[in-house]
Amino acid sequence: MRLVRARFPSVRTVFARFVIHYVVLLLVLSCVGAFLYHRSVQYAEKEAMESGLAKLDKTRELVDARLKEVESLTTQAVAGHARPSLPQRQEALFRRRHHTNQGDRRQSGDLSIQQPVHPRHIPLFEQ
Repeated sequence: MRLVRARFPSVRTVFARFVIHYVVLLLVLSCVGAFLYHRSVQYAEKEAMESGLAKLDKTRELVDARLKEVESLTTQAVAGHARPSLPQRQEALFRRRHHTNQGDRRQSGDLSIQQPVHPRHIPLFEQ
């Protein structure tokens, strides 16, 4: 009886097959990853441009509104219908809020409450 010898592939051929399959799989996955990376970068750039343009539009609208306010104030000042200046308005508001005929102090129970000091009389720097 004759022995039939089974022919097994050599170690080199098995290794070569694994390496070839590994390299093919690595190339396919690398190509897919590169494609997805470039698509995501393009999408991010597009979104950044759109949001930047939206912010610029809002800023332009805000600046236009402020310029219209300045223009209306200028026309009022030229026409002589300008509002009183800010210090004049503050002083009038202070007088309306804190006007009393009882002098500098008023009594509330046993606690004495001092009248508020006008902003014009507050020193800017301590001497």
